[in-house]
Amino acid sequence: MLKPKAIEEWTMDFIATYLDVDPSAVTGDALFVDMGLDSVDAVGMGGSLEEHFGIEVDANIFLRNSTINEMIADLKSSGIVE
Repeated sequence: MLKPKAIEEWTMDFIATYLDVDPSAVTGDALFVDMGLDSVDAVGMGGSLEEHFGIEVDANIFLRNSTINEMIADLKSSGIVE
């Protein structure tokens, strides 16, 4: 089972790199939309998350959650993250 911190760090790094934003602007409670992530980006990020960690997640995970913290809580409730 994955650790929440690993998911959080990967997601923060992915967003900062993908959107070319200052990593300090990417926080657990920052809204994806406020960071510049649109729905197409979010679906792509879900695929990258699956590939990186070798897991399967609902394709809409980033669409139904507004922040990294919400996404991690969602993954916890589905048993993917401890």
